[in-house]
Amino acid sequence: MRTARDAEIWENNVDAKTGRIRGVERVLSFQKLNSEDRTSIKALRHVTQKMSEAVLVAERIVPGTAVGSCLVDDSVTLNFIVLLVTGDRLKQVMLEVDRHPVAVHILRRNP
Repeated sequence: MRTARDAEIWENNVDAKTGRIRGVERVLSFQKLNSEDRTSIKALRHVTQKMSEAVLVAERIVPGTAVGSCLVDDSVTLNFIVLLVTGDRLKQVMLEVDRHPVAVHILRRNP
């Protein structure tokens, strides 16, 4: 998990069962990230919706448990992608985020 604030990024491994941080926390400089990661963090700073809210929306849409999420900025749209496990299947929910008035639109659910 990465947490961004100002010019620093904190990177932690989190135990999914307990929510506790495992191992050593890494502190990274924003400038040392690759260009894709820097673009995603800049884009995330311009929306008021939190990734945790996108996870909750995805879990309401698709029965299952979220196991991962990320932000994708393709210069046209900004999307939260949430991966869910339901039964023995892995499903992906993509949520489009408007950059200024916050609204979430369901783009697609993988069958």
